[in-house]
Amino acid sequence: MANTLYIMDAAALFLGDEDPTDAEIITIKSVKIPALKEKTKTHMGGGATMEVNLGMRAIEPLEFTFKLEGVNEKAMGQLMPVSGRLKYTVRGNIRDVRSGADIGIRAIIDGRMTSYEPGEFSRDQGMESDYMFAEIMGYQLIVNDVEKFYFDYFGGPLGVRVNGVQIFRGQARNLGLV
Repeated sequence: MANTLYIMDAAALFLGDEDPTDAEIITIKSVKIPALKEKTKTHMGGGATMEVNLGMRAIEPLEFTFKLEGVNEKAMGQLMPVSGRLKYTVRGNIRDVRSGADIGIRAIIDGRMTSYEPGEFSRDQGMESDYMFAEIMGYQLIVNDVEKFYFDYFGGPLGVRVNGVQIFRGQARNLGLV
């Protein structure tokens, strides 16, 4: 396959349940979907000549952030929700620069808003507000209608899929979960 370049050129943010009439498409300034990083442990054997970082087959805590223009009462009201966590959906358009094709990307985050930070106001720039989420117990990333990542904290080893494959199925079997 020939090389190409994929550029995300548009995004929409849905706060809470995905209602197509309630997308933040005008106010959204930026969004950062959760980074995936495996926990590591440093190891150096007694006779070894170098240290290695061993992958521990566990994901570090996920964080989700976005920035909105101005003041957004709906978003502000979701700080520390009484109901616990809410689902947030980010939808985007990725353009294949070579072919011009539009590819969909969708991230679904089950988390809790833990930080609201209004930015500094200036007459020529206005004000932006930053939002951060923690306690992310569920995350799914779908690109071009294909599931790339799926994490369900409460599903244990069976709650993790990469490219649709349960990567810890052997571990789950050895723990007596399947």
